[in-house]
Amino acid sequence: MVMARRGGRSKGQGVHVPSHVPSLGPSAQRQIEAFLIAQREQRLLRAAGVGQQPAEPKSKYRARRTVVDGISFASALEANRWSVLRQRERLGLIRELVRQPKFPLHVNGVLVCTYIGDFSYRTSQGVFVLEDAKGYLTDVYKLKKRLLEALHPNLRITEVKSCQT
Repeated sequence: MVMARRGGRSKGQGVHVPSHVPSLGPSAQRQIEAFLIAQREQRLLRAAGVGQQPAEPKSKYRARRTVVDGISFASALEANRWSVLRQRERLGLIRELVRQPKFPLHVNGVLVCTYIGDFSYRTSQGVFVLEDAKGYLTDVYKLKKRLLEALHPNLRITEVKSCQT
């Protein structure tokens, strides 16, 4: 191997070039050297982790996607709450447990939006409960909650801020 150096570079910054390259013309030598330099820089950048995508993009509110019972949840809080509610259902304390119940919200016959809760169920006394596991109350959530409660006065949303047992 021959160490090829171009003008303007200090010693040690050259690139190892195969021994048969000097027998090629100057233009071919420059192309090979440029290619080898680009390869070397790419290896260095990869080693430094530059330009790589993060393993998982950060969510806006720092919620971590979590999988429980083969189901993907938007946050660890929601996943933990699911586990608690499933246990309560197995013990007979609640029934009719539903994930992500949907409530279309119509005003004057026009669909304005759809409220999607995290869970709904009935207590052992038959009371309907609608739950939302929230680490942060967004403006959109607050608006949908008020609209749901205005259109359905018999419904109330229970906000779970930590995993209650």
